Amino acid sequence: MKKIKQIIWDLAGETAQKKYMYAKLRKSDDYRRLLHAVDHQESVCPARRVFLLDTPGHGNLGDHAIVIAMRKFMQAYFPEDEIYEFTFDECTYCMEKIAGKIRQNDLLLIPGGGFIGTLWQREQENVLHILETCAEFQIIIFPQTLYFDMSANGEKELERFCAALKKCKNVSLFVRDKKSFGFAKEKGIDQMAEITLVPDIVTWLPCKLKKQGRRQKKVLFCLRDDLEKQADTKVLESIKRELVVRGYEVLETSTVSGRNISKQEREQSVREKLEEFSQAELVITDRLHGMIFSAITSTPCIAMDNLSRKVSGGYEWLKYLEYIQMVEPETISMDSVKKMLDYNGKGYSRQPLEQYYGKIKHSIRLEEA
Repeated sequence: MKKIKQIIWDLAGETAQKKYMYAKLRKSDDYRRLLHAVDHQESVCPARRVFLLDTPGHGNLGDHAIVIAMRKFMQAYFPEDEIYEFTFDECTYCMEKIAGKIRQNDLLLIPGGGFIGTLWQREQENVLHILETCAEFQIIIFPQTLYFDMSANGEKELERFCAALKKCKNVSLFVRDKKSFGFAKEKGIDQMAEITLVPDIVTWLPCKLKKQGRRQKKVLFCLRDDLEKQADTKVLESIKRELVVRGYEVLETSTVSGRNISKQEREQSVREKLEEFSQAELVITDRLHGMIFSAITSTPCIAMDNLSRKVSGGYEWLKYLEYIQMVEPETISMDSVKKMLDYNGKGYSRQPLEQYYGKIKHSIRLEEA
């Protein structure tokens, strides 16, 4: 059924697709609020409106957690701002309509993640579309991993990204790992946008869970099955068997849902996943947000790297946490698993990272001035 719907959608053509999506956009709560604010201008409109653009509708809970953290971050430090959120699909088909409602003193936020580059082409296209459509406005891109492969296509996509940045009046690009930061400097991206190195914004997210209590004797395996996977399946299967012999319940989980998640379902879906992590004795993962979810729920974790190296990049921010261990995929062993299962120390504190969150606040405050 899903494939049939996609075929029908593709056959409809761009004009019909845009017309359909604009009709949906007009019914959305955020667009209705925006139209009301535009109609009444300063009488009901705050000094600054914040447009949260390109938010996910897919099932990646890490990406949804980023948006939750962004919204809570803005509400905590900039409560006077009014936030209007528009999804990936709304921005793909209706960006010109949305841009027509933006004022010069408004602020545009693009979520963090790992989609700038050649790994996720549709997401990359949408970022370029937003930058090109909204070049005259103030834009902040929350912490990203940059990954452009070493191919002719990689060079072309990098050129397109740089060309879009050059057109922009005021862009701040936060990156979440040293590799991305070095790449931005090497390629001269810092000449087109302000580049700042900070942690993934989910590390800021307050984690208060109703079901958080005594941990159960279980180990979660949260592993990729996409083009970024590098983990050695045979080694991990051997570890699973030994855990079962030792009386542990071994469960496979994922930070990617098997279905699309709407913005209305976002908070509950992420909360349920965090509660699942918090009840385990150990998480073994090659997903960045598998590691970060473990960190913020104070759950011991063994993390392995992926293709874009964003897991090891994220670990650099979290290595002060004794219950988070980083290993190369080929070196994970039962000895390292037993060591982490025995952990009984302190839980999560974001205090060592506060100075970096301050850089994000500073950038947003400058846009406000």
